[in-house]
Amino acid sequence: MVVPKKGNQQEKVYTISDIQRGIGDMKDVLLAIYAFTGYDTVSAIYKKGKITPYKKVQADNVLRTKLLVFNDPKADPNAVADAGKHFLLTMFGAKNTENLDSFRYQCYLQSIAKQPMHSLFKLAVLPPTLAASRQHAFRTYHQVQQWLNENKNPLEWGWKKIGEHLTPITTARPAAPQELLSLIVCACKVECVRNFECRKSGLNCSSMCGNCLGLGCNNRDTIIEEDIEEEEDPVIICAACTQLEVKVITCLLMVTKAGRLPYAALTILEDYNNITTISCSNFDELNNVLFERGDKLNFTKLHYNIRSLQAHYDELCINIAVLNKNKNTGIVVLSEIWNISNINSYKINGFQIY
Repeated sequence: MVVPKKGNQQEKVYTISDIQRGIGDMKDVLLAIYAFTGYDTVSAIYKKGKITPYKKVQADNVLRTKLLVFNDPKADPNAVADAGKHFLLTMFGAKNTENLDSFRYQCYLQSIAKQPMHSLFKLAVLPPTLAASRQHAFRTYHQVQQWLNENKNPLEWGWKKIGEHLTPITTARPAAPQELLSLIVCACKVECVRNFECRKSGLNCSSMCGNCLGLGCNNRDTIIEEDIEEEEDPVIICAACTQLEVKVITCLLMVTKAGRLPYAALTILEDYNNITTISCSNFDELNNVLFERGDKLNFTKLHYNIRSLQAHYDELCINIAVLNKNKNTGIVVLSEIWNISNINSYKINGFQIY
């Protein structure tokens, strides 16, 4: 094997037998390492390369033994997935844990703690989820077996068939809980191309998308038209309102700039004595309330002095989605939204803006 000249380094020639002796026992897991860390039919781990993972396997006899399962033509799928999981934990430097999903969450917390609040966060820097790592390990196994002249059914090892083509299975679980998926929106007009958020996330456009509203582009759900009887006086009510037998408009987002509720809102709020009130001066306080009392709250009105809706819009949507897990938030009042030219650009799923 010839290593070409680079810079001041002279061209070098190595014999294959010398390389084999130098690799030693690592030769038995070399195919698995090479495929797992990045190959066209497998996919790659973001910014991990091949040299560092190779050295980590070289220093870990237990992991090296686990990776031998990729050479076994009769390997159990669970054993393959387990080997892949441990390889990922080692690659990302996990200590004292075998739970990949929990470790992923720890990595997320550590990453956002080091970033400015408004900077973009790349999910790709995190370890894959356990469900995604399983499919990645399956494709690695399938590729290694092909190199070893063993023909395996790709549909059993990380692939699915769409039309006449094979497509990798990224994960067998949803990307996120439905209440969070519904917060992903884009600004497409006719075609939601791959650089728009909905398409990038593998989701259909929804009514929250600014221009198409989930109807005017090619990335939408199939719409089934049904005959719907119109009511004379339609009202917007939430599950909590139905339980309270209250027929008034209560699922709304009231936004004020002066920090005071309008008279109409005061009238609505004063009509109910059994509504739980949450008043928060910052998102940390709100998170604490959700953690301590989230499952016990009944019908809730939330006032938040947001101090720039534009800056804290994403956090607000996530917190409201958590509160709405049990459909118990009826009224949200924001103050100090600051310099918003078009309030309708800041929609929250399930709420009307007043």
